[in-house]
Amino acid sequence: MGSTVILVVSAFLLVVLRQAPAPLVAGGSTRPDGFRGSLLLKELALPNDGGHPLLRRRLSEPTGVHIKGSTGLYYVMELAVGTPPVTVQAMVGSSDLCWVECSPCSGCGSGSTPRAAGARLYDRANSSSFSPVACTSRSCKILQKETRTNCTGDAACGYRYVYGATDTDNNYVQGILGTETFTFGSSKEVTMQNFVFGCTNTIYRNDLFNGHVTLSSAYISQVCAIGLGRTNLSLVGQLGLERFSNCLSSNPKVASPILFGSRAQMTGGGISSTPLLYHYMDYSVNLVGISVDGARLPIPNDTFALDPKTGAGGFSFETGAAATLLVDPAYTAVVEAFRERISKTHRVVNGSSLLCFLVDGGASGDVAVPSMTMHFDGMDMELRQKNYFASGKLESGDGAMCLMIGRSKTTSIIGSVMQMDFHVLYDLKNSVLSVQRADCSKI
Repeated sequence: MGSTVILVVSAFLLVVLRQAPAPLVAGGSTRPDGFRGSLLLKELALPNDGGHPLLRRRLSEPTGVHIKGSTGLYYVMELAVGTPPVTVQAMVGSSDLCWVECSPCSGCGSGSTPRAAGARLYDRANSSSFSPVACTSRSCKILQKETRTNCTGDAACGYRYVYGATDTDNNYVQGILGTETFTFGSSKEVTMQNFVFGCTNTIYRNDLFNGHVTLSSAYISQVCAIGLGRTNLSLVGQLGLERFSNCLSSNPKVASPILFGSRAQMTGGGISSTPLLYHYMDYSVNLVGISVDGARLPIPNDTFALDPKTGAGGFSFETGAAATLLVDPAYTAVVEAFRERISKTHRVVNGSSLLCFLVDGGASGDVAVPSMTMHFDGMDMELRQKNYFASGKLESGDGAMCLMIGRSKTTSIIGSVMQMDFHVLYDLKNSVLSVQRADCSKI
């Protein structure tokens, strides 16, 4: 694949208010001041021929590499939908709408992560608590006009959300908006009646994307997606939350905590904070610089500038993407800094879309690499090697280690791999994001 990496979480925008959104959920719900959920670390199952470029990056022909346990990672949260309840696992990310595959569904269950044996598909006809959302409703009007597909009079509010390239419908989910009873929390202690969600009855997958790397393979392969973005229709918006936090564990055997409301707290030392910038959906912050091996890289001050009117550019924290993505000239500066230092002792793998080096045994943790620090406005995030390097295997059997940072043409993000083993707190009321190095199993 080419060297360009493109990440587009979605090709849709929502009209949102600058103040905290009013909850859309009506009465009759059980909603404590705070609750705890669990995120499970998953990896997309892929065919032996390499699969989607996001997950099995082809480095050169006839040589390829399998980047073990990094680019195909994503986190899911278990929840229940409907009456009687159907349990589903939802991918978590900073998108807006929460949606569920609804039976009957065209294209559902055909992704690279097959539905577990015996698992039921949610069927709104079998749920006594489902109601369609009309085109005239407030919830439907929040969607941009370009997203609504069937909206005249009292008809059900239809939507079509595109994941992937902004100029083509490479991957999309389509259905109608509805309200339903959702149950959240590790102990299923939160019941939300009249929760607005997307009842998806059509999924189209075209995962090659002309060789570009996107999030859509991960999103589209799920039976459900939970959006945590700063919008009225996300889980955060509908609950009217002022704060939430998560700690993404690097140990796949350990559940990662996600804390909502009053449960989202940080204690102890080592807490650093930076202002949250206004953005219609993402959790954007001001990245002011990057250091490699203790040296500040020559990156222009406006590289990560965010346009407050359009939301273009910027740098944001994203749970739904594994790799960290940087726009140029930051991407080139980072890659060249590591290339210059590591190539003195390890040979570069030519033709790679990522910066990879040959190593004995393929264990990147056994190879000393230069340190890396992300400098934010008022906050430094000192990374461990596993936050930005991953091990892999060449088809020849030789080991490789790869820098888990890709190039983006549009916006920059810090992905889940770089966030692993950090407790990240999103304080929406005070517009502050805080991080703390943590053992996620003890939170």
